[in-house]
Amino acid sequence: YAAEGLSHFIKRFNYQNNLIGSVNLINAAVNYNIKRFVFTSSIAVYGENQLPMHEELTPMPEDPYGIAKYAVEQELIVTKRLFDLDYTIFRPHNVYGELQNISDRYRNVIGIFMNKIMRGESLVIFGDGEQTRAFTHIADVAPHIAQSVNIPDASCEIFNLGTDNHVSVNKLADLVMSAMEKKVSVEHFRARDEVKHAYCSHDKFHRVFGTTSKIELAEGLHRMATWAKKVGPRPAT
Repeated sequence: YAAEGLSHFIKRFNYQNNLIGSVNLINAAVNYNIKRFVFTSSIAVYGENQLPMHEELTPMPEDPYGIAKYAVEQELIVTKRLFDLDYTIFRPHNVYGELQNISDRYRNVIGIFMNKIMRGESLVIFGDGEQTRAFTHIADVAPHIAQSVNIPDASCEIFNLGTDNHVSVNKLADLVMSAMEKKVSVEHFRARDEVKHAYCSHDKFHRVFGTTSKIELAEGLHRMATWAKKVGPRPAT
């Protein structure tokens, strides 16, 4: 369950789903002699850290979501030592794409922007909009997670996963409106308590997997916008 900012207000739900749910799966993997456990963590484990964030940095999560993800990472490391369960941990960031839940009013800024544009509503940006993120299309994420079990050098390793290119939220708003072929007004609200800049180094991933992100942000937004316009606006939930 991905909800960094929201996780402060749903602590029990967050830990029940992200921590306890994952531990239950790890226990089952041990009981059924699974060879390798692939876990989708998050760059939320880094918190406000050195840029670009790399896997050797000491995690400093700043919200319950990041804390839960980091706890599962540590559980996998301990489980390997005690029960010899191999693992591969991915730390993806800001993943978007077709079939995303665009009705969620709290998560996935690209989906939120597209839904608001279709509903003729203003885009809301918290703070000055100069905070930066690196947005990665799902097609540059899911296949690598799936194939990781067939890559021996990915065993018992942690990888950042995503694009090397980061943009400001202000720039993202312009790009989404361009992809949707519609302009709406932009409102700036009071800044939230969140990490200002978050983007990663993917050198380790490139060395082991031998590939780079293929879908540039403009192309990925165009793909998602084409899908979003087909399904139409959704009521915000």
